Amino acid sequence: IVAGSGSATVDPVTGLIAAVRSGTVTLIANSTGDVNYLSASTSQTIVISAGPQTLTITSANSLVVGGSLTASVSTTATSSSGGTISYTMTTLGSGSATVNPVTGFITAISAGTVNLIASTTGDTNYLSATTSQLITIGIGPQTLTITSANTLLVGGSLTASVSTTATSSSGGVLSFSILAGSGSATVDPDTGFVTAIGSGTVTLIASSTGDINYLPAIASQTITIGAGPQTLTITSANA
Repeated sequence: IVAGSGSATVDPVTGLIAAVRSGTVTLIANSTGDVNYLSASTSQTIVISAGPQTLTITSANSLVVGGSLTASVSTTATSSSGGTISYTMTTLGSGSATVNPVTGFITAISAGTVNLIASTTGDTNYLSATTSQLITIGIGPQTLTITSANTLLVGGSLTASVSTTATSSSGGVLSFSILAGSGSATVDPDTGFVTAIGSGTVTLIASSTGDINYLPAIASQTITIGAGPQTLTITSANA
């Protein structure tokens, strides 16, 4: 083989040709001759066209809400990259996710199924190609954090505030309860309004029911209740 704008290899004995790069090459066949015939040579120009390639998505096909991964793709292209790979995401059913079109970084948004599509533009040696993968997104965990103050005075009150790592939905309905310790307090189970009754410590518990995208969760906070002020008023006659 004599390389031109393309390249190829040839087995000198069997004549098996393997195309390596698109373009043209020249195949030369030689005969040594024998007692009856002189040696001889001939040539043929071979045109090598861009060939097909197959993409395969090799990264995981499952995630949980709030989770992420970077898509990985293999290609049968050998003599070059086969072109630039880009990514898109389509929704199948109730799930949703985002994907970076350049890096393939995927973030799961809501539970269900989505379809990841990887495409390559092709190059001088390989044709464009596309492949897809069904990704199942499961219900994810959430973390609750009670962010309101952890101290009160007897007779004082506050409204509990809670943050959650749930992002695509509320994560479920919040409810509140109090576990008495050396102190005592009451809490409205719906609003989280806490009223301190007796000094000491109590435990405030916040719970979430979870929803279609997030599992139930619970958090607790120890509240220290100090002695509160009192006001005296003399109510007898002053004359």
